Amino acid sequence: MRLFFVFATFLFLSVPAGIEASDERKSPWVDIALADIDAIYQLIKNNHPGPVDEQNPAYRKSMESNYQKARDLAKGVENYDGYYFAVKYFADSFNDGHIDLRDTVAKKKYSWPNFAVVLVGEDFLVQHAEASSGENYPQVGDRILTCDGRNPHDMLQVDIKEFYGVDGLVAEDVMDSPHLFIDYGNPFIERPKECQFSRDGETFSATLNWKSISSEKMETIRKQLTGLNRPDYAVTKFSKNAYWIMLPSFQTSNENTAKLKGIIKTIEEMAETLQKADAIVFDMRGNTGGNSSWGDQILRTLWGREIFDHAGRGWSFIDWRVSEGNIRANDYYADLYLGIEGEDSGRVRYFRGLATALQKERDAGKTFYRITNTSHTKAQTPEPPEAKLFLLTNYTRFSACLDFADTVRSIPGATHIGSPTRADAIYIDNWAAPLPSGLARLSYSMKVYRGRIRGHNEPYIPHIAYEGRDWSTPALQSWVSSLLKE
Repeated sequence: MRLFFVFATFLFLSVPAGIEASDERKSPWVDIALADIDAIYQLIKNNHPGPVDEQNPAYRKSMESNYQKARDLAKGVENYDGYYFAVKYFADSFNDGHIDLRDTVAKKKYSWPNFAVVLVGEDFLVQHAEASSGENYPQVGDRILTCDGRNPHDMLQVDIKEFYGVDGLVAEDVMDSPHLFIDYGNPFIERPKECQFSRDGETFSATLNWKSISSEKMETIRKQLTGLNRPDYAVTKFSKNAYWIMLPSFQTSNENTAKLKGIIKTIEEMAETLQKADAIVFDMRGNTGGNSSWGDQILRTLWGREIFDHAGRGWSFIDWRVSEGNIRANDYYADLYLGIEGEDSGRVRYFRGLATALQKERDAGKTFYRITNTSHTKAQTPEPPEAKLFLLTNYTRFSACLDFADTVRSIPGATHIGSPTRADAIYIDNWAAPLPSGLARLSYSMKVYRGRIRGHNEPYIPHIAYEGRDWSTPALQSWVSSLLKE
C-alpha cells in the first residue's frame, strides 16, 4: 500500500520565529534555506531506510556529499527563488521520485518565450506556440538545434535534471523537457537567449522574447504536452467484444475515491461480460500512482483471488525503518481511518498493528521491522483469462500504477503497449512533514522492498511501442483494433 502527502503538524520542525543573519551583508534567506536543508537531512537520516540500508552503502555517502553541495548553494541565495531551488536541489539529489519537495507558497507567474517544447524521440520539438509570435519566431513543429551554443540534450541534463526528475530514464526526460523553456526564477541556471531552429529543412535563429505567463496557464500547457491530462474513469466497448477500461489515477482523495468505487462497481456488474471478452485494455494514461490497493481490488473484482494471488507483484519481504517518526506516522493513519471507516476497518487494524510492531522493535534497539511476503505463493499457474489483455501506458506512469503493472504483466498472455514508464525506487510508503520555514514540506519513504520484481528505478518497456503522436482515445483505440487483427 502506498500513501502520499499527509500533512502532520506533530512532525513540524521548529526554529526561532525571527532568524537574524550574523553577517549584515547576508540575506536572511540564507539562514532560512540552511535550516530547511538541515531539516531534510535529519528527516531522511532518522526515518528513511536508505541511510541505514546495508544493501545500498552508497546511499549515505551520496547524501552527505549532496547535503554539503546544497548548503553551499544556500549560502549565496538572496530571495525566495534562491531559497526554493537550493532546497529543491537537495531534495532532488536522492534521485528518488518518492522524495518530493512541495512548496506551500506557490508562485503565480513565471516567464516563457511564447512557446513550449517536449522531447519526441531524439528531437526537442516546439509543440505549443502562441499565434501572435510571428513567422520568424518558433512555431509548432520546429526542431531546436542549439541555444547559446549548447545542445538541448546537454541543457536538459545539466540545467534541468539537477532540480527535476530521476536520471537515466526516457520517460522522465520527456516529462521534464518542457522545463527547458520555463523560467521559474532559478538563480543557479541561465535561461536561453538565442536559439537555432530547423523548419522544413531550413535553419534559422531567433532571439527569445521572454514574457510573463500565469502558473495556471503554464501548467495547463505542460500537462497537454506530457500526457498528464487524464481521461475519466470508464468501461467502454471499442471493438467487437473488446472493452476499454480507463484507470487514470489511484489517488485516495474524497472525489477520486468516489470515482474509484464507481468504476469497481461497474466492473463488478460487468464481470461476466468482461470475463468472456476477446480483449480488455487497461488504459493507464495520466496515472501517477496513489494507493496500490485500488488496483488490487479491481483485478480481484474482475477475476477473483486466484489469478491475482498467483500473479502477484513479486517481492520477498519488506523492511520498515524503525523510528519514532514512523511510529507516529502509522498511529496517525490508524486514527485517520478510524474516523473514516470505523473500528472494524482492516486498514485501522493494519496501521495499529504496524505501529505496535515498530515500537516493539524500537524498544529492542532494532533498525528494521521485517514483513515476509506470504500472499503471492506462485505455487501453481492458474488458467489465464479468456480475454487478450493489454496494458496501455504513457510516460506518466509511476508508483502504485507500476505496482498494478507488476501484476498485470505477470498474468499469462498480457501485452504491455504504449510508451516506456517512469520508475520508482525500492523505498516506498510515504509520509510528509513540514519544514521549519513553513514554506515547503517534504515527502519521504519509510520502508524498503527486498527482492522486488522490478529493480531500483527500473522502468517497464512496452512489448509493443506506440509510434504515433496522437494520444487521443479514438486514435489509440483504432491502433489497438489493428493489433487485434494481426
